Amino acid sequence: MVCDVERSDHVKEQDRCHVCPECAAVRWQDTESDCAPSANRYLQQHGPLSQTLHAALAAPCLFYPGAGYDISPALLFASSGAVSTVVYADYITGNRCAEVFDDFEHPKGPPFGAAWKMLETGALRADDFGFDSPDAYYPSVSTFGDDLRERQVDPMKIGSWARFRGRDGQVLSFFYFFTEAIQTYLNLWGIHGRAPLAVVVQNHGLGALWTALGGDCLLYAAARRLPK
Repeated sequence: MVCDVERSDHVKEQDRCHVCPECAAVRWQDTESDCAPSANRYLQQHGPLSQTLHAALAAPCLFYPGAGYDISPALLFASSGAVSTVVYADYITGNRCAEVFDDFEHPKGPPFGAAWKMLETGALRADDFGFDSPDAYYPSVSTFGDDLRERQVDPMKIGSWARFRGRDGQVLSFFYFFTEAIQTYLNLWGIHGRAPLAVVVQNHGLGALWTALGGDCLLYAAARRLPK
């Protein structure tokens, strides 16, 4: 037993509870990314949205917690072909995700140029990932700062997604979660025993920063299977 929550409760409520990093990490099983389904294949087949989203997350991903409007890492990793999915998370960005997608499609200045064309976009909802409330994407503590849950027209909305095509035909999925980054990491990868290919660790230190994202921190504790 690694925490004071009964394991049976975690098993029973796993899809909606706030998982502590220590408990979420117990008995995680390694999975090989080479065996993951191809995100591009699912996108080309126009499968159900939830299936498409899960396939994209199983493919090589870049995760940027506390991303704000910093588009450079997304451009760098996407343009190199290293990832087929980019995942940003920041609970103070909200519905201004469209600005990030626009900057990705029309980057300002070198070295990347306008290499990506948006194909479609839409909303990310908590139930797309098997959760019955956006609350599952926030910690149970009240010290993390302001968030946008009460301001959403759609109470289930937790972010936005867009699909882009590059000059070479590469298809890229871009998810922007306006949710708390560490709990989002646990929901997308941690409880499934997976990890993104890379994580950007950059403490911008703006108003709502409630915990460090580098060093011996909660994010590191949640990432027991480390990114490459």
